[in-house]
Amino acid sequence: MKPRINERCSSGLVNKIIGEVFDSELQALGFQKSTPRKYVRSRIQQTHDVIELLSQTIQLRFIWGISLQFVPHIEGRSTETVKWHRTVASANPDLRYSETENVPNGHVLYNVSTIHGETVLRDEAIRAKSVLLPRANAFFASVTRLAEIGDLFVREEQQPRWGSIFNTPQAALAFAFYLAKVGREVEARRYMSEWLKRSHQRTETNARLAELFEDALRTPLIVQ
Repeated sequence: MKPRINERCSSGLVNKIIGEVFDSELQALGFQKSTPRKYVRSRIQQTHDVIELLSQTIQLRFIWGISLQFVPHIEGRSTETVKWHRTVASANPDLRYSETENVPNGHVLYNVSTIHGETVLRDEAIRAKSVLLPRANAFFASVTRLAEIGDLFVREEQQPRWGSIFNTPQAALAFAFYLAKVGREVEARRYMSEWLKRSHQRTETNARLAELFEDALRTPLIVQ
């Protein structure tokens, strides 16, 4: 195996290679390009499917997930602005996934290096696509209605990847709002109460989220 050269790829080159590797296949699946490294598709009521090559300083990580239009999120450490991710442009997964392979000396992440030159970048992008895109497609195919998304949250609660669903605050917040929008008020209030109890956000941020939660309870969806 040839030693890797140290050659940081420019943002423009990264975007170009990602486009060449992913654009045509994802567009054929109905995804729109939201940013140079994010692809979004409208498929299920009040949701978006998202596939993204998420930047992690020196590498990209292939992730996929479901973005719920009726769930807010918090932006900015200093401002803590409460916003929505309702559109193709703003979609961001409330439940997100990526996968690894266990090998004898650890695990393979299928990350895409951006500091070892164009050839490595392209080869690893192709590898990530060939291994992980079929898994992402299988995940999306397993969920066809808004009612089935509740099962994803239950699975996250029963077999949490990070110890507890509340250790991934956006997922826990999304579950509270999901339960509110599908008319399961008692459970929704229990999750929202626990989320607020554990929150390290500003008082005014928590108050705004609590207000939006009450709005969600008053405007349930007709779940298909």
